[in-house]
Amino acid sequence: MHRMIITKQNPTKIAVVRCDIVSEACPGVGCFKAFNERKSHFETYDQNAQIIAFFTCGGCSGRRVYCLIDSLKNRILILFISVPACL
Repeated sequence: MHRMIITKQNPTKIAVVRCDIVSEACPGVGCFKAFNERKSHFETYDQNAQIIAFFTCGGCSGRRVYCLIDSLKNRILILFISVPACL
């Protein structure tokens, strides 16, 4: 398996995709708290990792997810997608 070395010059970029319905009641505090404390799904990321996007799926069927992820992939070298437990 090939592993990329992440450095300050090349930090890990993370996009968090949230459920559109859940976002009406959840401001995303749990996701940012887990990221800042490197807990739960974020425990494997180092301190150089960055959340660069935080958006909803666009509703059932996830109609916006593919378009938004493609847009990010065209601009960002390294991208990891995080889907919260609420999805």
